This record gives sequence, structure tokens and C-alpha cells, in this order.
Amino acid sequence: SLASWWPFLSLCLFFYGLVPRVLLFLVAHHALSHIRQAFVHPDLSRIVDRMQAPLLDHPCSSESQTAPLPVSRPEPAPLAEQSMRLTPAVAPLGCVAIIPPELEGCIEEARLGTLVGQVSGYGLSVIEAAELEAGEVEAILTQYAGQDWLGQHERYVLVVEAWQPPIRQTLLALARFGHDQGRGRSVFLVLTGRPYSEQWLTPPDPQEERVWHEAVRRLAPLRVDILAVPTGENHA
Repeated sequence: SLASWWPFLSLCLFFYGLVPRVLLFLVAHHALSHIRQAFVHPDLSRIVDRMQAPLLDHPCSSESQTAPLPVSRPEPAPLAEQSMRLTPAVAPLGCVAIIPPELEGCIEEARLGTLVGQVSGYGLSVIEAAELEAGEVEAILTQYAGQDWLGQHERYVLVVEAWQPPIRQTLLALARFGHDQGRGRSVFLVLTGRPYSEQWLTPPDPQEERVWHEAVRRLAPLRVDILAVPTGENHA
């Protein structure tokens, strides 16, 4: 009996089991390919980069915190180059932090590295002390455009003193950072408040934070994540 029925059983498995699955697979593959081509969003690479961030944190872990990556400090520049201070990059880069020149040497590198890791999910590789001006911004973007970045994705954390009002020059420089023109780039604007008791990373005033949010919103479309120094940061 089995010798008589095996062709029928084999063809049943083939036509009712294998063929429908192959057809469904081909249809689904074609549909997904069409969706990938049609779904073009400027924040797609940023979302993928954040999901691939290697930072892991467990509140119950008793192990010591991982030390931040070595930070390259800028060398003293000649008088002709004082307006443009660039730091040699360490490859591969995780994240580049840009702080105001007046805060250089005031913020502890370990604390800044912790903040950068919490914001971007990657370690701090380079600290740049630069004004948010069009010339310096363009020089920094050019300097690091050809560097080797982790995940082939650029990441910048801009520390801004929120108590200083957003002027047009600063907003134009920020717009230059935010419009990546097709490059994979993430920009995080971290607002800090007025320093006190030798603490330079302090929570900003809520009103000052709202002013910055409204000013940056007027630059839309602009791909910049705006965050504030957390309340517990000044006690870290």
C-alpha cells in the first residue's frame, strides 16, 4: 500500500506544503524590497545607530563602571590659529564633544565622558573647545568627515550654556551641524545651567530651556536632539 501511495503523498506535500511557502516568501521579499526603497527618512540612520549603541548599564551590577575612552586634549595653537583649535582624532571615533572655550579645563573629563555616554550611547573620543560659529563648525566637520567612526556614523555632543540666549550666529552654526546633507550624523545639544559651587554641569532653568527649544524648532527641518543636564548631574 505504501508503495502505491508514496507518489500521491509526495506531490501533496510538494504542492500544498512547499509551493505555497515559496510563493509567500517571494511575495514577501518583493514587498519588503519595495518598502525599503520607498521608506527614505532622514532619521533612519540615527535610529539604527542608537539601537546599535554598545552601551550597557545594569543598576544592580556590583562591577566598577567602565572607564571612558582616552581623550585627546588640544595642543596650544599658534597666534594665527587661536581662532580655530582642532584636536587630532583618535580612530575609530565614538563621539566628539564640543564645549565653549570658557568651559575648557573647568569640566572634568570623566564627568563629561559619562554625560556623553548617557546621551549618545558611545564613549567620548575627542574634546573640542570651539565657539559655535560658521567658520569653526565648518572646520570641525571637515576635520572629522574623513575619520574612522564606529558604525560609520558621525556623532557630536554640543554643550551649550542655556542661560546665554540663542543668537543668530549660534543658530546658523547649529543648523550647519543638523543638516547632514545625506551623511550619517547624529547631533545632540546638551543644555547646561549657570555654574555654582565649582559645578559647571548643572540643570538649566526651565524657562531658558524652553527658549532654546523654541529657537531650535524654528530651524526645522533640523535633526538635533535637545537634552538638558539631569538634576542629579551636579552631584555626580
